[in-house]
Amino acid sequence: IANRALGIVSPELTAGPATCSILQHTGCDSSGRPFTCRLMDLLANSSLITIVYDDLYKAKQAVRKNEVWGVLHFSESYTAAIWERMQFDLFSSNNTVVDASFIRSCLDMSNMWV
Repeated sequence: IANRALGIVSPELTAGPATCSILQHTGCDSSGRPFTCRLMDLLANSSLITIVYDDLYKAKQAVRKNEVWGVLHFSESYTAAIWERMQFDLFSSNNTVVDASFIRSCLDMSNMWV
């Protein structure tokens, strides 16, 4: 799957991908830096190319046009929800927190053998 593009939609990235380079982190907490950036850091060290989109509609259109292999969609409160679950209750019964901590995906399923 080398050199495949993967779209990312995250309302937490207010300045686009620059948000991740502006806000540095130390330790395990987010320190104001979205956890989305941590995933993007990991992806930067892989063979996948990441493309940040402003909205989910544009990202899904890119999947349909075969411009990206798939899209990861983070909620606007993803970091806060993950942090709350790590700090207080990993198996939270608060549906709002649980739902906000999910990463949704939309993949190009036209070629199942990739």
